[in-house]
Amino acid sequence: TKYEATKLAETTRDLSIEYGGSIEEIDNLALTLGRAGVAMKELASATELTLQLAKITGDSLEDSSKVVSSFMLAFKMTSAEVKILGNQLAYAANASKLSIEDLGTMANYALSGAQAMGIAEEQVLALATAFSNVGVNASTIGTQIRKMGKLIRDESETSAKFFSQIGVTQKQVFDNLQKDI
Repeated sequence: TKYEATKLAETTRDLSIEYGGSIEEIDNLALTLGRAGVAMKELASATELTLQLAKITGDSLEDSSKVVSSFMLAFKMTSAEVKILGNQLAYAANASKLSIEDLGTMANYALSGAQAMGIAEEQVLALATAFSNVGVNASTIGTQIRKMGKLIRDESETSAKFFSQIGVTQKQVFDNLQKDI
């Protein structure tokens, strides 16, 4: 609506004053997030989060907007959840060898599978941080998280045998992934 557009324009102006940068740059950031599927009612908080994330990590607005929109869309986040996401992403980037761009790469491979398994975003980021800190690159991390989801849902005899050999059942692994960390 016209009211929402006017409100968003006021917000981007205020954000440019608070965080520095041109109004055009921040308008483009909001546009990028909107094109990525972020709902109009979530755009202001997503835009502010992206600015904060880029400033904290030193990564680009473009990379920050990609990872924020990927997580928001995969986990269907609200404005309140977006604020927590920013802290989680910054922590993961700072606690690992992953940049925000790397987290975006990982997200492209991992999030749909993780979301389908019921793994929360903080669990995905914890896995990504752990894998990164032992030298695994971003795309491989994402692929492995996606493969883990397929393995847990695979009802073949081979998968059941694998889990049996490591002393657990697929259901136990799946149930443990559902628990809060």
